[in-house]
Amino acid sequence: MKQFFSRAGVIITVAVVFVLVITSCSSEFSTIAVTGTWQLDGSYESGGTQYTFIEQWTITPITITYSQDRGSGFTTAFAADIVALSNEGLNGGDTYLTGSATTPAVNPGFAVIRYTQVDGASTGEVGKYNVFRWAENAADTSSRDFSQGYLNVGGDFPDNVNGVFDSVSTAINGATNGAGYFTYASGGAALQQ
Repeated sequence: MKQFFSRAGVIITVAVVFVLVITSCSSEFSTIAVTGTWQLDGSYESGGTQYTFIEQWTITPITITYSQDRGSGFTTAFAADIVALSNEGLNGGDTYLTGSATTPAVNPGFAVIRYTQVDGASTGEVGKYNVFRWAENAADTSSRDFSQGYLNVGGDFPDNVNGVFDSVSTAINGATNGAGYFTYASGGAALQQ
């Protein structure tokens, strides 16, 4: 009888541990809240000439691909794996999407990305980490504002270099408003059908 209770205790303990492991793994898994293809069309003036631009983010549960065409022959692009994320708040204790924002971000989130493809050092470095952020657009709650960490640690254009990170934790703690990584956001990207 003693052996029965001992075996039953072991079986119950193993079952409880199994359930706890499965539950904790599934609760840690989260899908990025901004899955889809988002596009922002805009215009700007430079030297008296009016240019149009298109920015596009294609976001899957595990990747982010970004492209920008400034219409003047200047393009930027990157592809990255999502290695960590939070759909509830920003990294580094920030509450504003960028350091220049005047109101706290509404429904913000962030993803730590690991670059798999870049245009060059001004975008990032393959295998290195950075932070990608989003929030609801104030004027249109169906659109999103996006920002990728950027801090020039190189020379003047065209020698600029985006400061990237060697690990997830250094990206989370290093790419912040206070460190100067988020000075600009692309505001009002619409989800494409």
